[in-house]
Amino acid sequence: MRRTLLASIAVAAALCLVPTGAEAGQGKSTFLVTTTHTPEQCLAALDEMGAKNKKLLSQMEWGCKAGDHTGYAFLQAADGQAAMGMLPEKNRATAKAVKVTKYTPKQLAEIHKMMGK
Repeated sequence: MRRTLLASIAVAAALCLVPTGAEAGQGKSTFLVTTTHTPEQCLAALDEMGAKNKKLLSQMEWGCKAGDHTGYAFLQAADGQAAMGMLPEKNRATAKAVKVTKYTPKQLAEIHKMMGK
């Protein structure tokens, strides 16, 4: 078990070392931003989003019709706080911004090389 834990930690560390997004010189990172509301708040939450930023409203994907009153968007921002700042203030109370990363096959190969050392 200890060996598995150490291997998992090593893989996590290796993934953090491969430059992507902002680390590769793009200046901004990608964040998955989610914001939730109740069924009773639904129309008001959508209206607030549209009033704050029509482009942002069109970028959001909503689960409301499926009973999941959550908005989802992949946004480019300097940091999580900046990503959250794109939302209307009322939506920020339930919002979350998670930095996400895509890996290329080349980067994955580099991780395997680093793990082989």
